[in-house]
Amino acid sequence: MVNREEVARLAGVSPMTVTRVVTGKGYVSERTREKVMEVIDALGYIPNKIAAGLVSGKSNRIAIVVPDLSNPYYLQVVGAMIDEAKNYDYVVSVYKASEAELPQVIESLISNRVAGVVNYASEFPKKYEKHLNDIGAKTIRTSYFSGEFSMELEYEDAMRKAIDSLIEKGAKKIIFIAGMMTEFVSIDQRVPFYKKYLKEKGLEVGEDSVVYGNYPREEAFMVGYNAAMQLVKSGCEFDAAFCMNDMMAFGVINGLRRMGKRVPEDVKVIGFDNIQMSAFFEPPLSSIYVDTRQEARFYFDYIVGNPVDYERKLVASYVERKSAD
Repeated sequence: MVNREEVARLAGVSPMTVTRVVTGKGYVSERTREKVMEVIDALGYIPNKIAAGLVSGKSNRIAIVVPDLSNPYYLQVVGAMIDEAKNYDYVVSVYKASEAELPQVIESLISNRVAGVVNYASEFPKKYEKHLNDIGAKTIRTSYFSGEFSMELEYEDAMRKAIDSLIEKGAKKIIFIAGMMTEFVSIDQRVPFYKKYLKEKGLEVGEDSVVYGNYPREEAFMVGYNAAMQLVKSGCEFDAAFCMNDMMAFGVINGLRRMGKRVPEDVKVIGFDNIQMSAFFEPPLSSIYVDTRQEARFYFDYIVGNPVDYERKLVASYVERKSAD
């Protein structure tokens, strides 16, 4: 692992100067600071407060990193993880992290020698992967395209049933309110299947069929609320909408109401996650459901190294309620 002394040697300064640059305490000329930062970036150096956590010993801490604490889906997974952890004397901690906050959170995880990390936030910067490996942390979804953990998530059958139901009820223009930036949507299987199946059914899939947004930088409810109002204001005609999660769907329903639209009479709405409050919303929300307890079990068994005799596969199901009636 790169240490402070190596950074100092390559930058031609003292170790104390490196400390001053990293902590922001004490005087360092701007030219020297820039030189030290260039070396730090080139080497992927992480300050000693984190390196101090790289010691031997078995950790019993599992961290779950989420982008948004207002989404109950994450809390359902956390609750299921806690239930699993009680059986093995493990501790589960939750960290909220925006993209900008993520480096500080990761450094805290490394410093505290977590046994594992379940990530729902932005992709972890590459420079931290080695440090997480050094402390023996098992990681899940810290990188979108690599990692030892794999889990098959099957949405197709549930989405097919939902789309068929919408068509049977007369829907002709079904949109997908992804609410996320394009780079996030590109790694998700739901939008590609939505486009594929609508084309198979002979329905229109145009440039306005998928609505992007700023989630998770903004809360899902507000992303959905604003997206719905903007769609109506722009004159976009649609009679059904998938939403990336249930909280976004709640926002969409409220935004449609604000614009004088009725759900489900004018627009039918379907969410994903089937969080508990979906059944009690008005109207009750139709949703694509995945078993969060099984999901949590997969994560926990992988992190603690439990022997398993099952295939890590989650098959979603469609729960139809009044919002898509």
